[in-house]
Amino acid sequence: MKNQEENTSKQFNKWSKTYDVMPWNYCNFYFTNKKVISTLNPKAGSSFLDVGCGTGILLEQLTKLDRGLKLSGLDLSEGMLSVARQKLDKYSGCRDIRLGSVAKLPYEDNSFDYVSCVHSFHHYPDSLQSLREMRRVLKPNGKLLLADVSLDGPFRPLFQKIEQRLFPERESNIQRYTKDKMKELLDKEGFKNIKQEYFSYFVLFNLGEK
Repeated sequence: MKNQEENTSKQFNKWSKTYDVMPWNYCNFYFTNKKVISTLNPKAGSSFLDVGCGTGILLEQLTKLDRGLKLSGLDLSEGMLSVARQKLDKYSGCRDIRLGSVAKLPYEDNSFDYVSCVHSFHHYPDSLQSLREMRRVLKPNGKLLLADVSLDGPFRPLFQKIEQRLFPERESNIQRYTKDKMKELLDKEGFKNIKQEYFSYFVLFNLGEK
C-alpha cells in the first residue's frame, strides 16, 4: 500500500504545475464537480471535506456558493496542495488544506457534515479502509458523495488495458469498481440510504449517509 501511495504522489507532483491548464483534466473535474455540488447542496455554515482534493478545483467552486462553508481538503501530493493553497488563500472559509492519506485521515471522529471523493477513489490501495475512514469522520447522518469512473459491460476491460498502458508506473493496481461492487462496499462499511447514478456515461455517483 505504501509503495502505491508513493508512486501516486510522485506522479501527481510532476503533474501539479500543469494540471489545471490541461483541458481534459479541468473540464472533467469542473462539470463533475458541478453535479457534486448540486447533488449535495450543502447547507449554509456546514463543514465539508474533499478527500483527494488535488489543486482545489471543487473547493474553489464551493466557495462561490457564498454559504459560509467550513471547507477542508486533503491530498497525497504536496505539489497539488501547493497549487490549491495559492488558489484558495483568498477565501477565509478554506484554510485547512492538509497533506495526508485517506487510509488514516487526520481528523477527529464526527467532524464533517459532508465528505466528497471525486475521481480519486481508484488510487486508494485499501478501498474498505478508505471508506471506513471517510465514514468515521462524518457526523451522524452526514453524507458521502463518491464519484469515480466505473465502466460496466464490454468497454470495461478495454478501458483498463488502455489506462494501464498509458500509466504503467501508477495505474497497475488501481480499483475500477462496477456499480454493484461499489454498492456492496458501501453496504459493508455501514453506509445507509445509498443512491447510485451514472453521470455523462463514465462517472458513477455514489451517495450514502452515516
